[in-house]
Amino acid sequence: MRSSDTLLIAGAVTNICCESSARDAVELEYKVIMVSDVLSGHAHGLHDATLATFYRIFGDVRPSAEVIELLGTTSPDKPLQPTNGAGAPERFESTADAARC
Repeated sequence: MRSSDTLLIAGAVTNICCESSARDAVELEYKVIMVSDVLSGHAHGLHDATLATFYRIFGDVRPSAEVIELLGTTSPDKPLQPTNGAGAPERFESTADAARC
């Protein structure tokens, strides 16, 4: 049994390597958060499209400030609870918005 149930995805390239890793993790039943302002894509449009699709279908997308805040409020008794698109609050619109957070 694994001790971690949530993965944070950061790195380069959003629409290739990061997206592939994130989707693989979802298939392995991890909760996944793509950290929008610490990812980089080949082009801004590809980056945004990847994050929007991931949020809508696979997992969660949040800026690093929100992730840090969430990590500060979690404990073993109250684990991090990322949303996964369906029924999730409408907070992700674009990385331009996320970067301003």
